[in-house]
Amino acid sequence: MDNFKQWIPQTIEILREQSGQTQSELADKCGFASTSTISHFETGARTPSIKVLDKIFAALGVDLTISFTPQKSFKSECVWVRRSVFRRLREVVAELPDGEIDQS
Repeated sequence: MDNFKQWIPQTIEILREQSGQTQSELADKCGFASTSTISHFETGARTPSIKVLDKIFAALGVDLTISFTPQKSFKSECVWVRRSVFRRLREVVAELPDGEIDQS
C-alpha cells in the first residue's frame, strides 16, 4: 500500500505536466474549489480516493475504469490501475520529441 501511495503523487504530477496543464487548470477541470487540492495530491500530503483519482485521470485524458468486486483484492486493483496508467505514460512519452524528458 505504501508503494501505491508514493506512486500516486508522482503519476498525477507527471501526467499533469505532460498534458501542459497547471495545477489551477487541472483543479478547475476536476471541479475542485482550490488549486491546493491538486498540490496536496502531488506532494503526497493527501491521498485521493479512487473516485477522485478517476476524476483527475479523466481530466488528464487517462482512462481509469475500475470496478471493485468481492473476488478482487485491493492489491490486484492497484496493480491494474498502475498498469493502465503506465500504459498511458508510455504513449505520452512516445509522442515526445527526443531529449524532451527531464531525467532528474
